[in-house]
Amino acid sequence: MNSNYFYTNIVLSSKNNVFLEEVQAIAESIKQQVYVLSGPLIDGKYQYNDDSLMIVLSSKRKIAFVTTHKVDDDFKDLCEDIIEDIGSVSDKYGYKEKIGRPRKWKDRLTGIYSVKNINDVKMWFCKDIAINDADNFRTLDLLVSLFIGSINDVKNITTDEPDNLLDKVKHKIQLFDGQQTRFIYEELEAEGKIITIQGLSGTGKTELLMHKLKDLYVKNENAIFGFTCFNKILSRKLKERIPEFFNFMKVEQQIDWNRLLCVSAWGNYGNEYSGIYRYICNF
Repeated sequence: MNSNYFYTNIVLSSKNNVFLEEVQAIAESIKQQVYVLSGPLIDGKYQYNDDSLMIVLSSKRKIAFVTTHKVDDDFKDLCEDIIEDIGSVSDKYGYKEKIGRPRKWKDRLTGIYSVKNINDVKMWFCKDIAINDADNFRTLDLLVSLFIGSINDVKNITTDEPDNLLDKVKHKIQLFDGQQTRFIYEELEAEGKIITIQGLSGTGKTELLMHKLKDLYVKNENAIFGFTCFNKILSRKLKERIPEFFNFMKVEQQIDWNRLLCVSAWGNYGNEYSGIYRYICNF
């Protein structure tokens, strides 16, 4: 399921594979980002012990909590827990001031469904969970950004739909596409290989690397990371930017610069942490 328009971290099974394949086909046919998640990606602590759960996220569609079983009270309680957790994340990143508490948007922007009751997936996706009120579009996109960890600076974001092109650019809500989400959150099958990120100046290449670095640094407490570049001036600028980004993303771990080497390539003899080659030679 490798697609720019579709991302899922759901483990395929006989109960969900048809649904997931149809949702991916829809995403690619309408060329719109669709995510099907087992829980919010933004923090590893949000794990739910329910293999039947699928959270379907896409612009202008309700946040759909889908189960491969029947909808019972336990599943409804689980959905309430997830909504409560997203409310906490919203508060953490300052979104609550823009979108309000969950009781403000829960009934309008979420729904609970069972695969057993979805006879036509395309009709369900395009009609049943579609949101027609434009006043809800940007609130929904902000909620999706919380689920996938594509955090926007709320100082520059409004929930009102911009009415001119300049404001649409200034207040655009950034969402990762399928490939970017895979790059950040999945294990990279690239041992012995080089992964290349290409893009014009200002397209967010460094931002993407920062997200990947943050995810790896938080998840691997004993690992050492090298974040290097071709000259000392750029490495100093990046070293200044990392704490700013970690603070923006509310990372609670203290940065240990002997574990996170943001340095130029060569370094010098007197300091083993002054360059990537210097550290490797010492090691």
